[in-house]
Amino acid sequence: MIQLRPMSKGDVEWVLALDHEMRTAPHWSPEIYRTYPEAGEPAGVLRRFALVGEVDGVRAGIALGRLLLDGVENACEVEWIAVEPAMRRKGVGRALMEGVEGWCLKHGGLRLMLEVRAGNITAQRLYGEAGWVEVGRRRGYYKDPVEDAVLMERVPVDSGKFSTESP
Repeated sequence: MIQLRPMSKGDVEWVLALDHEMRTAPHWSPEIYRTYPEAGEPAGVLRRFALVGEVDGVRAGIALGRLLLDGVENACEVEWIAVEPAMRRKGVGRALMEGVEGWCLKHGGLRLMLEVRAGNITAQRLYGEAGWVEVGRRRGYYKDPVEDAVLMERVPVDSGKFSTESP
């Protein structure tokens, strides 16, 4: 069974190691990862969140995002989703996406957005199956290697899949 929980300080080193291992990771500094809140209600117009997916108590994946509550779009951006190689194809990525959607709905998000490398077909397939659609591209956005960013969006749907107790 996959459980989702807020990221804690104790997860930062694991997240940094996962970031280092993955070519498609954001490769942010440790300080940036440490800015994600642990538990409790976020405050302010820009709200960051991080969800850790666990399988039988073992960290399996991470979802990072931010919600801009501007009173107009209230857009929630998925910044990074990563699944440990040994945990792939077990529903962890899908559970993290559903967790992000539930978090956004709970906190006032009206629109979900993300960007993904044009060459990351696996992620695009996952997003497409979850109802995301391509809305544009940023040419040459990614470096090392240079690659386009595919912009995708969807409107969150309260399908009852999300616990009101979710982080």
